[in-house]
This record gives sequence, C-alpha cells and structure tokens, in this order.
Amino acid sequence: VIAVLVDNFQMALLKGLEKEKQEKAAELHEKLLDDSVTKLMEA
Repeated sequence: VIAVLVDNFQMALLKGLEKEKQEKAAELHEKLLDDSVTKLMEA
C-alpha cells in the first residue's frame, strides 16, 4: 500500500514539475514576443 502511495506521490510531483516548466516557458515566450514587438515598433 505504501509503495503505491509513494508512486502516486512521485507521479503527482512529476506532473506538477512539468506544468510549472510549461508555465515558465510560456511566460518566457511571452516576454520574448513582447521584446521583439517593442523592437519592431522602435525600428
């Protein structure tokens, strides 16, 4: 029983990390887009 709980916990942790990574990547992507749009406007 404990092994299953630990396994589920690890899976949940991994999914959480993946989601966090994706959100950070999305934020970074938005920032890069904003930067390039700003540069285009200034040009």
